[in-house]
Amino acid sequence: CGSDFCTFDYTPVCGSDGQTYSNLCKFNNAVCDNPELTLTNEGECEQACGQDFCTLDYTPVCGSDGQTYSNLCNFNNAVCEDPELTLVNEGECEPDCGSDFCTLDYTPVCGSDGQTYSNLCKFNNAVCDNPELTLTNEGECEQACGQDFCTLDYTPVCGSDGQTYSNLCNFNNAVCEDPELTLVNEGECEPDCGSDFCTLDYTPVCGSDGQTYSNLCKLNNAVCDNPDLTLVNEGECEPDCGSDFCTLDYTPVCGSDGQTYSNLCKFNNAVCDNPELTLTNEGECEQACGQDFCTLDYTPVCGSDGQTYSNLCNFNNAVCEDPELTVVNEGECETVCEVSVCSKEYRPVCGSDGQTYSNPCDFNNALCAHSELTISSHGECETGQKKKTTKCSHLVR
Repeated sequence: CGSDFCTFDYTPVCGSDGQTYSNLCKFNNAVCDNPELTLTNEGECEQACGQDFCTLDYTPVCGSDGQTYSNLCNFNNAVCEDPELTLVNEGECEPDCGSDFCTLDYTPVCGSDGQTYSNLCKFNNAVCDNPELTLTNEGECEQACGQDFCTLDYTPVCGSDGQTYSNLCNFNNAVCEDPELTLVNEGECEPDCGSDFCTLDYTPVCGSDGQTYSNLCKLNNAVCDNPDLTLVNEGECEPDCGSDFCTLDYTPVCGSDGQTYSNLCKFNNAVCDNPELTLTNEGECEQACGQDFCTLDYTPVCGSDGQTYSNLCNFNNAVCEDPELTVVNEGECETVCEVSVCSKEYRPVCGSDGQTYSNPCDFNNALCAHSELTISSHGECETGQKKKTTKCSHLVR
């Protein structure tokens, strides 16, 4: 009898029990339980408003007022009070809590938690997290000065004293001390570079440069010198050994491990892994030419001969052979495929194709045709590899 699978389609019919069924399938199912039940008419039953006795059965429906009604009977009673009310769907209403996109407009309202919200949109979002929260009044909350416990949440606001406050709660506390203080804007204050007189108060903050500043005023002064500097958190910086972001600037320093580091930042990172490492001197390490054992680590550098060296150690060994060789940049050399007329100088290099090239110029010409080609070693290829010395063609320009 009937069907277990009725659609949510709302084409109501009225039963002889005075009950409106959302569609004929639902009505037919009810007939199975009550064979004396008959169809009175298509469409909803005429309501004798306020006279229905509804069961406690929970088969929720959602009204156009966003209200979930426990069953259709209770919904129909509500229609008596509001004839414009319609059924949106069977089942509970989808919660539509708050908005992700609130404006920066400052039209404050006061919540029952004593918190001032910058506008009604922000307040409504807070209600989503705390349904018991209610609106106390429009305008800012009356402050019980100095009694607020403020969170560490960083949603900065700028005061008329040019001071950035970490959140509205801290700003409101400051208003207690200075009632003439007003909110200029949400977000940090624009630094008034060089004119701040900072106190000796130690309320540390951590900058994005890893530096702990004794207070927010000191950080704002530092922003004048470095506009990219931002506040990471209130409190001291967590010790963070080295930096993930070293520049490609080549101002070499020499470590006590005999390794030349391309700049001080790279050296400091190495100290993190080896605390016993010390700085020997600025500039490159003195090379005992041909005695370095270089790792297979691939951190390429580009030499002034247009050659990409697999790491700085291999580059330094090449400098032993050619003292005029310098680093152009970290990273591989840009391949400029312009075939050159090469000299007859024999300074062989071994390519990854097993081919011995008579000099780096000859190798670079081959690289133009085979971009995946790399130098395996300086000197001729080892015995057992393809060992054929090429000579550079004479080109007619």
